[in-house]
Amino acid sequence: MHQSCYGLLFEDTRGGNTDIYGVATDGTDEVRLTRENGLDEFRSWSRDGRHILFQSDRNAGGCLGGNRIFVLDANGGHVKRIY
Repeated sequence: MHQSCYGLLFEDTRGGNTDIYGVATDGTDEVRLTRENGLDEFRSWSRDGRHILFQSDRNAGGCLGGNRIFVLDANGGHVKRIY
């Protein structure tokens, strides 16, 4: 998958916590990209359009200031903490 497949990223709380979704620019093909407990927000495409960077408090154990930076494959696959 690539940025051109979705075009738009947004956050929504319909799953009980804040997750990142992708959707085509015409409003079709909506896909939920994150599924972990926690607040996934402040998403941004990588320069090459193959990854999504975002901030999350997942795995923070309830600690204040537990937000970290993650990189996600554009298809919603592999997620890696980078900071």
